Amino acid sequence: MVGMEAEERPVTTKVLLIEDNPGDARLLCEFLVTADGASFEVEQADHLSTALSCLAEGGIDIVLLDLGLPDSQSLHSLSKVRAQAPHIPVVVLTSRDEDELGREAVRHGAQDYLIKDTINGELLARSIRYAMERNEMLLRLAEIEEAHARKEARLRKVIESSADGIIIVDKSGIVRFINHAAEAMLDRQADTLLGKAFGFPIVGRTGTEIEIIRRDGEPTIAEMRAVDTDWEGEAADLISLHAITERKRAEEILARQTEELARSNVELDQFAYVVSHDLQEPLRAIGGYLRLLQKRNKGRLDADSEKYITRTVDAALRMQKLINDLLDYSRVHSRGTPFEPTDCNAILSRALVHLSDAIEESGAVVAADPLPVVHGDDTQLTQLFKNLISNAIRFCGAAPPRVHISAVRKEEAWVFSVRDNGIGIDPKYADRIFIIFKRLHGRRKYPGTGIGLAICKKIVERHRGRIWVESELGKGSTFYFTVPEQGGSPQ
Repeated sequence: MVGMEAEERPVTTKVLLIEDNPGDARLLCEFLVTADGASFEVEQADHLSTALSCLAEGGIDIVLLDLGLPDSQSLHSLSKVRAQAPHIPVVVLTSRDEDELGREAVRHGAQDYLIKDTINGELLARSIRYAMERNEMLLRLAEIEEAHARKEARLRKVIESSADGIIIVDKSGIVRFINHAAEAMLDRQADTLLGKAFGFPIVGRTGTEIEIIRRDGEPTIAEMRAVDTDWEGEAADLISLHAITERKRAEEILARQTEELARSNVELDQFAYVVSHDLQEPLRAIGGYLRLLQKRNKGRLDADSEKYITRTVDAALRMQKLINDLLDYSRVHSRGTPFEPTDCNAILSRALVHLSDAIEESGAVVAADPLPVVHGDDTQLTQLFKNLISNAIRFCGAAPPRVHISAVRKEEAWVFSVRDNGIGIDPKYADRIFIIFKRLHGRRKYPGTGIGLAICKKIVERHRGRIWVESELGKGSTFYFTVPEQGGSPQ
């Protein structure tokens, strides 16, 4: 009827009563049929063989078992029933003088036992309910234990196959398990370690370096980590040992090489300074004395002598310029300043000030789009712009030089371009021009040391970028270089 709840009917429990005494069987059936608040359907068997056939057919919820049957006696009957239907609860029925047998039956898998002379309807229904609930609880517990066993088996398999050493240590610091990799790392057999103290303090959960002395006296360095785990039902620490001996040796070698390189750089810098001073001093003296000689003998030297003196002075000046450029090239890394936010508009303006005479003499027009702020060495970036613009002015054709500078952002870097209308470059030489002393033209027509673009490449690489050129003969050139937006650390 609408608005009224239907009366909830109890679930029917199907009972298999295994009892060879007709009177006892009839009384028990009567108790089950008349039980309050429960519904039972009873199937009877007076022999164990008949009962086992019934169990094989299925559909039984609980078994009431008399241990004294014509074809089976005592606990043998219980073991047969349990073997046929291991997941069905069993309540054993005993006589008054078989109380100890009932307790023994519970120890062998029965859920409960009842003494026949004391049974009533309420007691029987309560025992059945208790047996079914206890059986359900035990089944769930068995499932949990099985799942835990599977999990532990998988963990054990993973641990056994791990290339790292794995050791299980209980919370009292005793070794409970050790894999083959740990045996090899510790140079000990498992049976000499199991049940013994771990020997290393387990401090924190992060990696800790430990030194293991092998039996041959050789040290092994390992990184030890610990995580909480369960092992055979108890809280424990899973210790992983990762061998880092080779890595530590490599780090030590790298540290020594870095120290040697730093010392070598210092020595090279000192050597470069001494060489530049010792070389330039006689060059200045040669140039000075030749000019003095030329001045004092003006009008008394023939044309050839004048030409020889002039060429010698020019050669001395070129040698000084070459030495200075070589010093600049060698000091890109050793004399660079720390990177900081740098406004490229400002460094371009500074470069143009340095080139003002060349721009004025050549009639060059230098234009630029707004440029970004990058993370870099402002002195070196100024030199980079100066060298590229200077090349654009020097290698011009018949028309006055036109130079345009711009920058676009691509992914996490700025791509700068310096475009000119000069004589251009054969694409097959696009890589060669960045090699030190590699010139494509004679010095008389296009003066220079052949080091400028090599310096540009070194500066860009220190800023973790790259540089290249796109050009055709007679159609001008565009030099591109990249600077990461965040710059990173100097390379």
